[in-house]
Amino acid sequence: MMAWIRDPELSCDGSRIVFSFRRSRNEGASIWETRTDGSDLRQLSAESEVNDIDLIYLPD
Repeated sequence: MMAWIRDPELSCDGSRIVFSFRRSRNEGASIWETRTDGSDLRQLSAESEVNDIDLIYLPD
């Protein structure tokens, strides 16, 4: 089993990072977000057959 993280994106104010995470080859990628210090990790989208990738923060 090989997990991967891709598409890290820094928020406009530099306080958070959003990224795609996939636990294994057989699962879809989900969106996760954390503070830049590594605290407050949370999952923003559910895992499914769809891959949530190429994320971007909007200024507002």
